This record gives sequence, C-alpha cells and structure tokens, in this order.
Amino acid sequence: MRKLLIIALFLSVQSVWAINNVNDELDAAWDIIKTTVSNGDFRSFKSVYHRDAILVNEISKKSYPIKDAFAGWEQGFEDTRSGKISAHLDVKFSQRLTDKTTAHETGIFHYYTIDNKEKQNDTYVHFESLWVKKDNKWFMMMEYQKSKTDKAEWDEIGVHHRFDDAEKWAKIFEKPKRNEWQKPDELINSLEISADAVITDIGSATGYFPVRFSRVATEGMVYGVDIEQTLVDYLNNRAKKENISNLVSILGEPNDPKIPEKSDLVFICNTYHHIEERDKYFKNMKQYMHPSGRLVIVDFKIGDLPVGPPDEHKLTPETVIRELERVGYRQISHALELPYQYVLVFDLEN
Repeated sequence: MRKLLIIALFLSVQSVWAINNVNDELDAAWDIIKTTVSNGDFRSFKSVYHRDAILVNEISKKSYPIKDAFAGWEQGFEDTRSGKISAHLDVKFSQRLTDKTTAHETGIFHYYTIDNKEKQNDTYVHFESLWVKKDNKWFMMMEYQKSKTDKAEWDEIGVHHRFDDAEKWAKIFEKPKRNEWQKPDELINSLEISADAVITDIGSATGYFPVRFSRVATEGMVYGVDIEQTLVDYLNNRAKKENISNLVSILGEPNDPKIPEKSDLVFICNTYHHIEERDKYFKNMKQYMHPSGRLVIVDFKIGDLPVGPPDEHKLTPETVIRELERVGYRQISHALELPYQYVLVFDLEN
C-alpha cells in the first residue's frame, strides 16, 4: 500500500489577509454599483467613479471622459427609477491584481433590463477596470469595455472573484453538458495510463478529471492541485464521501504546485494560459516528474467557440510547444482531436 506523504503548504497569513481585505473593499464598491443600477440611483452610481475617470469602448472604438458616458447612461437610470424597466448588473472576474491603494480587474459583466411586458434584454461584455484608493475610498479610474460576449461564455467561465460557494462552482464545472465537448473518457483512454500511475492534475477545481483518473490509476495515486483553499477542501470532502482512497487534493502556490511525490503524468486542462512566468514554473515542474513522466496540456483553440475564454486569453498550440521546448520538454505524438481544444503531450528531454 502506497505511503501517503503529508506536507504542510503555508502561505503568508498577513499577505493573504491583505489581499482578501482589498478584495472585500472592492466587492463593497461593486455592491454599490449593482445596488444603484437596480435602484436607479444615478447620483450614488456616479460617486463610485473618480471625477477624472475615462471610459474606453473597444466596441465603438472610442475613448472619452466618464462624464460623457454618464450623459448616455442617465436615461436608463431614469427609466429604472420611474418603473419603466428594472435593471440589474452582475460581474465575474477572471483576474484581480491589487495592492493597498491600486487595483486592476479583468472579467465579464452582465447587464440586463426587464420591461413592463416582461421582455428581458441581456448584454454581456468583457471588461477591465482600474481603481485607486483615496481617503479610504475606492474610485474607478478607467472602465475598458473590450468586446461583447454571450451567456454561453458567461456560464462556462466558471471563475468568479471568490470560490466561497464551492457547491455552486461544482454545478458549473461538473455539468453533464461539458462531457459532450470535453470527452473526458476518450481523452483519458488515449493517454494509456497504467493502473499504478501517479497522476497530478493542476487546476483540479472540484474534481472533474481527478475523480476519473482515480478510476484508472486504481493501484496508484491521484493528486489534485489548486491554489483555492475552498476547492481543495471541496475535492477532499468529495473523495471522502465517494470513498475514493487514491485521491488527495493539495494546496499549491501560483509559482509552485508543491506536488508531494514524483508523478508519471502531470495533467493541465484549461489552466496553462493562466500560469504566469511559465518558463520558471515548468522548469521547476521537472523536479516533480519521473524521468519517464509525461506532461499533458489541454487548452482552448483560438476562434469563435461556444465555450472557453476570449481569444486574447488563449495561446496557440505552437506557442505552448515553443515555450515548453525552450525549458527542456519534448513533444511526443498524440492523435486525439477534441472539438474546441488541442491536446499536447510532452516528455522530458534526456
């Protein structure tokens, strides 16, 4: 029976508290925006923006002072306040970069109105925002509306600024419709995994792939690595409830997966493009792989797809191959084709 290695993965408590505190403050600012939109409170809505803020609109190819944008938005608030429509705003973030007094956010906002005939009008937009904190209050300095998107991407993105409600995200990550295009069983079968393999899934979330790997590596071990503690806890609880003894989820770090033993297969699905400083990350990764180990990258193709992130967040397979070959990996043959994703397999150069 394989001996499990137990390791303690610590992040700086002070640093984590500081980040969470800033995010909480930004959440409060967004709550004001959402509430004022719903209430038609135009004056309070404007107070969240810095007086020198600008709106960049890639859709209309314009940039202008926020006061000019207000002129175009005011009628919607008046219609909401008078009862002609009800208006609502929600936001999902794919990234938040912060310090104590500045912040940059990337994500999608969903703005929708419902008129007196119950007709709903939905708008989904990729956006970025810049914030500054002055006199203990956060102000938006720039709103960059990049491109329109749709409900399918809103639903599939699955990356809110928090993962406090892991059950909610499990319903998104694990929904059966994903199987139609992800083809998990075909993908796993194509990798010809031995029963005694040690497998690591980086970006394991709620266990979509790790649970399936555990059914193949029945005499081995599967590690799910995530940097979100709530998702780590969720997957460990799931393994316990489903009596999966060969699956453990661990807390990694953004620059180090902290895998507790050498792996025969490192699997990264829909996560490679999120990793920063990839040269350093994948050089470091080699210490966690057996000399005969393989690295598998599955990520979204560029193009107008019904699922996945916007093209500006994607990487071509040629880019992935070039980056990994540069740090000592070698691409090996793999024949499986997926509808919306490429599958790349690498081993270690001798």
